[in-house]
Amino acid sequence: MKILAGVGLGAVAMYFWDPDRGRARRAQTQDQAAGHLRSTARNLRESGSGMRDRARGVAAQMRGRISPEMLTDRQLVERVRSELGHHTGSLHQLEVDAANGEVTLRGRAIGITPDEMIEVVEHVRGVQCVNDMLDRSGT
Repeated sequence: MKILAGVGLGAVAMYFWDPDRGRARRAQTQDQAAGHLRSTARNLRESGSGMRDRARGVAAQMRGRISPEMLTDRQLVERVRSELGHHTGSLHQLEVDAANGEVTLRGRAIGITPDEMIEVVEHVRGVQCVNDMLDRSGT
């Protein structure tokens, strides 16, 4: 075993201290090691940032469940439209109004039924009730 270790170390030494190409091999190995260290550091920063963002999101959700948040009517409308955007193809024909947690829906949205739309809106945080004034002529 000791002989194999000695042979291995000798081969490595010959590879890196070769008079013709040793300097280039050492520089290449050093560059590769530095590149790996940089990419590892970048990956650690990115994963740490992602974990920090997820922790902030969970904390915000918990705060929202514990204490009621004070939303403006405009914020509630944007929140409802954002959530509906995940469930429908287009919101161009849909009007969303809000007043003190009461959301009114008028018009129609493509790709979602009126009943599904109301169910989605009822689950948006901050919505107290939904007034259904949707166009049901095409359903």
